[in-house]
Amino acid sequence: MRFLKRKLYWVLGLCACTLALLLGHFSPFSAAYSPQPVPTTLPPLIAWGIQTFGGDGRKGRDGANGRNGTSGQETQIRLTGAPMTVDVAGSPGTSGQDGQLGENAYGCDHSAQPAHNLTGADGGRGGRGGNGGRGGNGGKVWIYYAQPTQLKALTLNNAGGQGGQAGLGAPGGYGCGCVDTAWQVNYCEWQRYRKQRGVADAPWIKDKTKTQWH
Repeated sequence: MRFLKRKLYWVLGLCACTLALLLGHFSPFSAAYSPQPVPTTLPPLIAWGIQTFGGDGRKGRDGANGRNGTSGQETQIRLTGAPMTVDVAGSPGTSGQDGQLGENAYGCDHSAQPAHNLTGADGGRGGRGGNGGRGGNGGKVWIYYAQPTQLKALTLNNAGGQGGQAGLGAPGGYGCGCVDTAWQVNYCEWQRYRKQRGVADAPWIKDKTKTQWH
């Protein structure tokens, strides 16, 4: 019997809500099931979650690193006083390649106006420029002489090679943009109340809230 009474209260409550909406005021039964009017200022959509539309663009390929230079050859020199030129310098490194452009985001249509925040997909990151190659070391030289004055006749180049230039980083791709920056979402919020049986002047207690989007 209690189950039937509870079910009857549900039916009466829903009927009362319908009458209240049609007549523009609340009947005594609507205290148990009172519809809440749609607020003039909607709460921020961030409370309802965020979804991303579109797909992220792919990252641009990084530029290849430059090749390292070769080191100078190790050599031995015996001075005789005659002019002599020895070149055992390291070779320079080659330059790194430039990175490639990041791809744009795709599938950026968001014609629907859902009940949540939207954020566009990101464009792909631009590729990094490759490192320049390291210059080669100068070659080791062993010098043999009988008199220190013989060193004046020697021209020696065993400098290290110059490092290569780094490649340029590439710009990233374009992300998805929002056509509509804001929109209004209509919804109804229903609240169900209950009170303890057999207790005089028992207060109504909110039991359940339901939100319906339109």
